[in-house]
Amino acid sequence: MPNAIEIENFSYRYPDGTVALSEINLTLEHGRKIALIGPNGAGKSTLLLAMAGFVKGTGKILIDNLQVNRKNLKKIRTRIGSCLENPDDQLFMPTLFDDVAFGPLNMG
Repeated sequence: MPNAIEIENFSYRYPDGTVALSEINLTLEHGRKIALIGPNGAGKSTLLLAMAGFVKGTGKILIDNLQVNRKNLKKIRTRIGSCLENPDDQLFMPTLFDDVAFGPLNMG
């Protein structure tokens, strides 16, 4: 079985040239759980945006053995859920689980 997430030498610069992520390498096996922690501005959200294909850097990101690229975005985005930092900002539902599940349940 392929890994859930594989990131190889991924780097990203913001449009103003500021380095956000530099040579990130990460392998996450299916069934494993990790915490992505760090101070504000460390690049946590940027890495998650890159995994969902919202920002494009250099290097390689695979989600369930699918390379993050335009061709695979629809499949990849069905495998990724996110939530806002402040629970009062939930978009649709009263609980985190229900809010993250909203998209997949309404995809048809």
